[in-house]
Amino acid sequence: MNMENIGGALLSSLWQLDHFLDQGGQVLWSIVAVSCLLWFMICERYYFFFWQYPRLRQHLQHTWFSRTEHTSWAAHRIRAGLLGEAREQLHQYVCILQVLPQILLFLGLLGTVSGMINVFDMLSYFGAEPRSLAAGISQALLTTMGGLLTALPGLYFSHAIHHYADQESQTLADILTFD
Repeated sequence: MNMENIGGALLSSLWQLDHFLDQGGQVLWSIVAVSCLLWFMICERYYFFFWQYPRLRQHLQHTWFSRTEHTSWAAHRIRAGLLGEAREQLHQYVCILQVLPQILLFLGLLGTVSGMINVFDMLSYFGAEPRSLAAGISQALLTTMGGLLTALPGLYFSHAIHHYADQESQTLADILTFD
């Protein structure tokens, strides 16, 4: 396959995607924008968990174990501060990640309602003309599908991220002992 065929196929695919998104109206474009934000934040959290957090955990462990005593009231406060710092870093953006899939579901519902409003508008102008009703029904179905297809994986990953952050917080608390 030569470069002209690849470029033509890419342009054709982009045109089809643009046409698909235009059929869904502004709500489908909003779903795409919120979905991009959601996936950017999911990728950021996984980047933090697997590349930045190990260094933070090592630093916190070094800080704790470099102390000579671990049983005094001050040591307990220092440990609580270290655990709080880790918990804050681990749970950063988790609330937003849990809200964005809900927003996507509601945007899908909004698109369904706006598509049905378009159907009823077309009914009032043109009567029961099937071609005029098809655009509104298509908009309703596309936005519903878009909202669901983007929200469901987002719900899964937001739950997985929340669970991993809780688990890592507990693991660090178990590591920083009072010996």
